Amino acid sequence: MSIKSKTCFGRNGALTQYDNKYDAQEGAKYANEKHGRNLIPYECQKCKFWHLSPKERQTPSEHCEFCDKALYPSEEDAKNRAAIIYKEQGKRLTTYECPHQDGWHLTSKSR
Repeated sequence: MSIKSKTCFGRNGALTQYDNKYDAQEGAKYANEKHGRNLIPYECQKCKFWHLSPKERQTPSEHCEFCDKALYPSEEDAKNRAAIIYKEQGKRLTTYECPHQDGWHLTSKSR
């Protein structure tokens, strides 16, 4: 089942929210076939539901309990997310290694 999210928004308004991975996969399959898109499902760290994203925008991450930030598994993944944010928002971010876990964070502070 899908509904419009009350908490998560994209450039075109509220994101579609799916209850589980299977429903999100079916939603992506439908959108990709009907509209020629390349969407993939992802579990949202903010609302814990599933949304769809263009594959080229998706960067794997999890929530770092210590730093309360997104934790990227590699510096390359963090740099890819920083490049997407710069392209879409004009905000420059740099990467740094998490002092508590194996992974990388983004920051707007110069290091």
